[in-house]
Amino acid sequence: MKNFISKIQIVFIFLLMFFTSTTIAQTYCAPSFVNGCSTWRNQTIDIGSINWVAPSSCTTWDFTSTSTNVTAGLAETMTVTNANFCGCSVWIDLNADGDFDDVDENLYTMYQPNSSNTYNFSITVPGSASPGMYRMRVIASWGSDGTSVGANGYGGCGAYQYGNYDDFTLNVVGVLPCTAPTGLSATGITTNSANLSWAAGPGAVGYEYVLDTIASTPTGIGTPIQGTSFSTSALLPSKTYYLFVRTDCGTASLTGWSSYSFTTASLPCGIAMSITATSVTANGATISWNPSANAVAYEYVVSTTAAAPSGNGTTILASPYVASGLPPSTLHYAYVRSYCGNGTYSNWNYTFFTTAAPTGIEEEFNFGISANPNPAKDNLTIKLTNQSGSGRIEVVDIYGRSVKYISVNSTELDVDMSDLSNGYYFVKYTDESHARTLRIVKQK
Repeated sequence: MKNFISKIQIVFIFLLMFFTSTTIAQTYCAPSFVNGCSTWRNQTIDIGSINWVAPSSCTTWDFTSTSTNVTAGLAETMTVTNANFCGCSVWIDLNADGDFDDVDENLYTMYQPNSSNTYNFSITVPGSASPGMYRMRVIASWGSDGTSVGANGYGGCGAYQYGNYDDFTLNVVGVLPCTAPTGLSATGITTNSANLSWAAGPGAVGYEYVLDTIASTPTGIGTPIQGTSFSTSALLPSKTYYLFVRTDCGTASLTGWSSYSFTTASLPCGIAMSITATSVTANGATISWNPSANAVAYEYVVSTTAAAPSGNGTTILASPYVASGLPPSTLHYAYVRSYCGNGTYSNWNYTFFTTAAPTGIEEEFNFGISANPNPAKDNLTIKLTNQSGSGRIEVVDIYGRSVKYISVNSTELDVDMSDLSNGYYFVKYTDESHARTLRIVKQK
């Protein structure tokens, strides 16, 4: 009986040793190079503590006893030097199945058409990789053979024309903590669309996002997404949107939200049209205009300067504006422009009007002024009644520029208009007690 039990124990130990050695010593496929390696080969490979220099023979490929520690999710700098127009590709068997054909197992591929090349790059073991030993394969392939599917050779176990390969061991000793997304951005912003993206974080198995016009942090779940970007064309113009993104770390674990805001473009809006001044008094007037398409508000300026405003006006949501506190008997310009949103405006449009004379002295002494003919061609006759002492006449064009000054010491005088261009002008009369403005038209 004891001998029987001993035999069972021996068989059990043998099977245990067999399965254990099979698990550790994975059998790997090997690429082929039908024309050999010669000088089409890796010369040096550097990553972490691996500082490898090629031996004299290019038929030795197993250097898995040479290893370096890496952290999953963290980029590791790598340098590979090879010769005779060789490309470079790096493969890692992430699931230890003896090949390099699975998704994400090709970490780098490049070809530079030079007689000798030094490739400087970074590789990143996915953040989902568990700590442990992984085989890394570095292939030097002739020309662009190893850089695209369907070439003369491709893959960690492909059939190549010229080249060689070398295998090493990467020891994943840790995993970066799963972190919230960074680098949120919005590009290609229009009135109704935008392209939204963010940088991938370590340990991510996916993400959730919320896009809203509310600035407060979401309290519920977001829309799941595997990638790090998406586009939308369902936005409204002139609106500020808030993008919130968080990382799905797996096992029902989520990071906090990262946020970013952007504002959509405004629809173009037209100028304010049909501006009029009504109910004009000595100190005020009602300025009205027709609404312009897509305007979200308006700005107005009322002044005695004919030139268009160079700065901002006063904001008003809609027509009309009732101006008050204006000086009497004075020519005024009422400018209005449309606000299109996002700091964009239409051009200014305007009208002009003259406030009424004040009651009192002018009415008591029956002051009056006339200008004829109107329209005028060469000569304009100004007649005054009951003026106070000597006065002055100023002729102003519609841009506010003074084109004539005339001293007045009589009740009637002629103004030479022959040298003026056709158009509207304003005759402004002032003396010790009076101020009055007339609008005239000059015609040839």
